Amino acid sequence: MNSNKNNQFKNNINYFICPKCKSNMNIKNNSLMCENNHCFDISKKGYINFLMNRKPPEGYDKTFFEKRREMLNDGFYNHIAKEIANLLDSYTNIKNIVDAGCGDGYYSHIIEDRKYNIFAFDFSKDAVNVASRGVNNICFMVSDINNIPIKDNSMECILNIYTPANYIEFKRILSDIGIIIKVVPGKEHLRELRHTIKEQLKNEEYSNQEVINCFEEHCELLNRIRAKNTINVNKKQLENLIRMTPLMFDIDLENINYNDISEITIDGEILVGKIK
Repeated sequence: MNSNKNNQFKNNINYFICPKCKSNMNIKNNSLMCENNHCFDISKKGYINFLMNRKPPEGYDKTFFEKRREMLNDGFYNHIAKEIANLLDSYTNIKNIVDAGCGDGYYSHIIEDRKYNIFAFDFSKDAVNVASRGVNNICFMVSDINNIPIKDNSMECILNIYTPANYIEFKRILSDIGIIIKVVPGKEHLRELRHTIKEQLKNEEYSNQEVINCFEEHCELLNRIRAKNTINVNKKQLENLIRMTPLMFDIDLENINYNDISEITIDGEILVGKIK
């Protein structure tokens, strides 16, 4: 095991609680153990699985996250990552960040060389396997967004990027000064792909209003930023995109012609809020 990854949990042990009994945790050898002897091992790759024998929704497998990592590494979401980094820089009191639904860890890795303690989790073990590769200073976990193993009022920021939220849990772990940075698809997100498969979609036009309404129901909206970019895409990148977007999970690919797609629009709305 990489000792640096073990040390990351050791250095931040005071922020963890047991997901089974909510008691404090200590680190013993290569495991986190609570006062009631519930034990969770740190894997050889340096993450902790708090969800034993739980399977993620269909489609969110290793291939999905491998293709997602390739797409992100090719820079298609850099404009969104840059806006998030700039937002974090504008807050001087943020130390502890939870990346809730971190996927392959792209956004956590973007900010990991800064001053933060980062706790990143996803429901999918395959996602966290991809995210935790290499040397990093991030506490990666397989965990449930409905039962986050983090102490009450201990985090200053939650990242919730293109993934569902649990505002009850978010409120519990955020401090009084805590904020949520949530990214949702913009109305033009993947518009070229949506147009190509429009016959198999209920609506070619996408609306994020329901998600934004839910955010505003639970949070005071502090800022709203549009981050949109249209980027040239080659055949391999397009194939990666098709394999890494939930939009395509129920699409019959055999009768779709993608040859006319030469560019793709990545459109995100970044919402910054404070829990009510």
